[in-house]
Amino acid sequence: MAERLERTFNWARVGGAALIFFLGPLFPNIGISFVLGLGAFVLVYAAIVAWFLHSGRLRTSFGQITRAMFVIDIAIVAFGMLVFAADPSWTTFVVSNLMVIAGGFRFGTAGAFAAAGALSLAYLGIAAYRADTYGFVIDPPRLAFHVSVMVLAKSEFLAAMSHDFRSPLTVVRGAVELLLGERPGTLTTAQRELAESAERNVRRLEEFTSQLLEIARLEEGQIALEKEEIDAVALVRDVVADHAVLAKQKRQWISLDVDQDPPLVVADRSRMSQALANLLVNAIRYAPQGTPIVVAAHRNGDALRIEVRDHGPGIPREDRQRIFEKFFRGQSANGTPGSGLGLAIARSLVTLHGGTLVYEENPGGGAAFVTSLPLATP
Repeated sequence: MAERLERTFNWARVGGAALIFFLGPLFPNIGISFVLGLGAFVLVYAAIVAWFLHSGRLRTSFGQITRAMFVIDIAIVAFGMLVFAADPSWTTFVVSNLMVIAGGFRFGTAGAFAAAGALSLAYLGIAAYRADTYGFVIDPPRLAFHVSVMVLAKSEFLAAMSHDFRSPLTVVRGAVELLLGERPGTLTTAQRELAESAERNVRRLEEFTSQLLEIARLEEGQIALEKEEIDAVALVRDVVADHAVLAKQKRQWISLDVDQDPPLVVADRSRMSQALANLLVNAIRYAPQGTPIVVAAHRNGDALRIEVRDHGPGIPREDRQRIFEKFFRGQSANGTPGSGLGLAIARSLVTLHGGTLVYEENPGGGAAFVTSLPLATP
C-alpha cells in the first residue's frame, strides 16, 4: 500500500513537470530558464524514483528514502513558488496545501506539520521578496489566512475524509441490501451476483474508512481510554470466540492456551479487544487453509504475554522493520485484501495501555505477534 502511494505521488510529479513545460512559459516568472530547469529537474527526479520503485531497491531503506523524497518534494514546491513569483496573481502557492495533505498521508501528523511549517516559511519569505523586487503590496490579513489554511490542512484531513465517506457508503449499502432482499423485484442470477459483489466491496470500503478514522484519532491523541480492572483471560477467550466462525470458513481452528489462574490487567476492554482482534484477523487472513492458529496468554514476570501465532508465510526479514507502519503491506501480502492499517492501529492501542507489540518468528514457521501488558497492581 505504501509503495502504491509512492507510485501515485510519482505520477503526480510527472503531471507537474508536464504543467511546468506547457503552461509555465505563459505566466510571468523570474525567467524562462528557471521554468525549464524546474521542469527538467522534476522529470529527471520522477524517473529516478520510478527506477527505485521498479528495481526493488526502495524496499531495503524505504523509510530513509521516502523521507529524503519528502524533503525534495517540499523544496520543489517552494522553488516553484519562487519561479512564478513575478506573476501578479501568484496562485501557484495553492499547491502547498496538496503537499501538506500528502505529508499527512505519508508520515502522519509529523509529516503534515513539517510540510506546513516549511512551506509557510517559504511562502512568507517569497511574499517579502515579491514586494521588494516587483513592488507587490504585502497584505498581512491575506498572508495570515493562507498560512492558517496550510496549517489547518494537516492530518485532520484523514478524519474529515473518513466522515465524508461514511454517509454515502451507508446509503449505498442500504440500497444494495434492498436489492438483495428483492423488495424492488426478483433478481436474475447475474443481477444477484452483481449486487452481492457490490455489497462485499461496500463493506470493505466501510472497514477501510473506519480504520482511517481510527488511525487519524490515534495520531491526534483523541482516543480516551476507559480503563478498568479486567480478567485478561476472559478478554482473550471472548476475542477468540468472536472470530471462531471466520476461522472455520477457511477450515482453520484456533487453539487457546491460557493460565488457569486469570491475571488481571488495567485496560479499556473494547480497545484491547480491538487490538487483539486485528492480530487474530491478520493470522486468519494469511494462514493457509487447514492450519491451526495458536492464541496464548500467560504471566511473564509483572506482565501478561499474549501471543497470536500462525503457520502462514511469515514476514520477510527486510519487511520486519516496517510492518507496523500505516499503509505498509509486505511481500507476503501477495494480493491478499487489506488496508495496511490493522497492525499500526493494534500497536498504537497497545502502546496507549503502556504495553508493547512486537513481531517474533514462529519456530514452527509462520508469524507470531506478541503483546505484553503490565499486570494490575495488587
